[in-house]
Amino acid sequence: MTNKIKLEISKIKINKLTIKELKTKKIGFFYDGNNFSAFEMTCPHMGGDLCSGKININKKEIQCMVHGYIFSIISGKFLKNPNVENTLFARKQNKYYDPNFRESGSFSLTMLDYEKNEEFIIIDLL
Repeated sequence: MTNKIKLEISKIKINKLTIKELKTKKIGFFYDGNNFSAFEMTCPHMGGDLCSGKININKKEIQCMVHGYIFSIISGKFLKNPNVENTLFARKQNKYYDPNFRESGSFSLTMLDYEKNEEFIIIDLL
């Protein structure tokens, strides 16, 4: 049995995140005027609720409020962890920390495939 989410395209505002809440998941829909994206509103780092995150529409980014990780709301890719940048001045190299290490971006939002017709965006949650 499939679990389909239908969202009317007319209810998705340009450059505004629309959140659809289900029993077990929250799904974010974003439309920038050219591209649609849909993703789970859960931070892949430690499971933070992205519904309380900061959204930068100009940069098309969402920041998790738990640990500060920033992700693209178009591609879902990890962009940066500002906590590292903000504390570099206080960090000294030791066996636990290498200042030359850069996170590989192994975290990324769970992006969802969708179908689009004239009226709806349809996501099939398997």
